[in-house]
Amino acid sequence: MKILTASLVVYKNKLSLLEAVLNSLPTENFVLVVADNSPTESLRSFFCSKKNVIYIYLNSNLGFGKGHNIAFERIRNISEFHFIINPDIYCDSSVFIKIANFMRDNDDIGILGPKIYYPNAQIQFSCRLLPTPLDLILRRIPVKKLQEKHAVKNELRFTDYKSTMEVPFLLGCFLCIKGELYEKINGFDPRYFMYLEDIDICRKVNLTHKVLYYPHVHIYHHYAKESKTNLRLFIAHLNSSFLYFMKWGWFWDSDRKIVNTKVLNDHNYH
Repeated sequence: MKILTASLVVYKNKLSLLEAVLNSLPTENFVLVVADNSPTESLRSFFCSKKNVIYIYLNSNLGFGKGHNIAFERIRNISEFHFIINPDIYCDSSVFIKIANFMRDNDDIGILGPKIYYPNAQIQFSCRLLPTPLDLILRRIPVKKLQEKHAVKNELRFTDYKSTMEVPFLLGCFLCIKGELYEKINGFDPRYFMYLEDIDICRKVNLTHKVLYYPHVHIYHHYAKESKTNLRLFIAHLNSSFLYFMKWGWFWDSDRKIVNTKVLNDHNYH
């Protein structure tokens, strides 16, 4: 029998945050696989004491996507729907069940993401257009009016975020994907250490299935945006951006234009 599965990649995370994640999970017919990128096994006892949790110590920081791929290998034969979750999210356990039920009833969905709130209950704009190199530059320019204008379009803020909608890509903090589809597309591209791997996997899925925003369930996400303040993570972001545009196209990307234009037209954005 196939069940619901999830993977969690951790790196020296606070136990209070990890406890909140584990308290969010269903207790029946559900397995979580933890891939630990930390420099020591200090989290082993915490995870191994929990029910329905498989702990893998990687003995090296292999990054986000590769960690999730390794975790998925442990449960690929039993995974009906697989949840990719971050160590800084929390929610009601019913979220997992409701998402799985909705996806069973809609076979054309490949990846689904819920509505996301910050812990202060402000909405997190998790739906995005596929980026151009210029988009990533504009996000870094410290001019508030320019950033806000850019975000209205590229984060689809002109929609009400209250309706189910097909989108180009979703933030990767909480995604549900069919287990067989994750296996078919070989999961995340392991070349990305951190950042843009969520765009990449959504693009792979979008070739055959829908990428869907589903606001009828919600989660909470702390979302630190550390690459804006941490030089090492900023460099990792730059490296991922280079890989992404080398793979999909820099200024000429016909698929990007088609996908972005479709969602803009669907919502009458001008």
